[in-house]
Amino acid sequence: MDKVSPKINSTGLRLFVLLQLLMQKDQTKAEIFEYFKNNYKNLNISTDILRLDINTLRTAGFDIVAGEKKDNYKYSLKWNPLKINFDKNEINILNQIKTLIIQSADLDKIMDLYNLFEKISKFINDENTKERFLNFGYFHNVNFNLLRKLIAYCEKQQCIEILYNSPNSGEKNISLKCYKIIHDKNTNKIHLWCFANGYNEGKLAYFRVENIIKISKNSIPEDIKFILPEKCKITLKGKSMEEYKQENGEKIIKKTKDYVKFETEILTEFHFVQRILNYGEDCIWVDNANIRKRILEKLYEIKKIYE
Repeated sequence: MDKVSPKINSTGLRLFVLLQLLMQKDQTKAEIFEYFKNNYKNLNISTDILRLDINTLRTAGFDIVAGEKKDNYKYSLKWNPLKINFDKNEINILNQIKTLIIQSADLDKIMDLYNLFEKISKFINDENTKERFLNFGYFHNVNFNLLRKLIAYCEKQQCIEILYNSPNSGEKNISLKCYKIIHDKNTNKIHLWCFANGYNEGKLAYFRVENIIKISKNSIPEDIKFILPEKCKITLKGKSMEEYKQENGEKIIKKTKDYVKFETEILTEFHFVQRILNYGEDCIWVDNANIRKRILEKLYEIKKIYE
């Protein structure tokens, strides 16, 4: 496969993100700039670049119009879908853009891109091309339609029943109360965090989404016992502060040029301690005495290994 220069990758990625936004809904210039600022800081975008990108998409066959003043000049995508045939070079570029997104390890961006590719794939004649479009590496094993449903159930903390293929004990039905979908960036696995009878004594448990065969029942009686996780405040400085991205359910309490202080949940003590240790010296305060104690114990264990 021919290499694509970073400049082409950057331009292609920017065009795809712009197209994805316009396929969702009409967008003002301010909304487009805000989305790029919050999600793609490394992609340069300005009024001139946006105008060039809009014209590039128009040249490619996308009918994009600018609204009137009463509509705040929103850009609107008026696209009459046509069957698409990509040549080898275009497929390579699209796959490299896809690789860049997957390497970002940002589930929201990966989901956005998959949604866009899924829409485009409906207008592709060649089945091999369509299959390559929708092959998202590890994420190819994840049923995105099922994942969308789980995300919606988590937002409502709904009680459901799933058919789960356990690596240890095979297929089984599990009744649970949905809580959160979390993408573990270290293992690149997606987990459904939930409360399930018979698992972890009412505390949060988690199941790999790729092992969920189906949702057997999308509504069951809410008789599942559960203990809500503790909340904890963390203060970060340095590179960790700069790279911090607010996750689902987290609350930023204060942010200055020197530090960011936010509140999050302790889903499990083990995972939480690992997260703090990953911050290293950039973590300057953890507002939980038990967690601070566990961190010190863990550091002492590590120290003994190297003595």
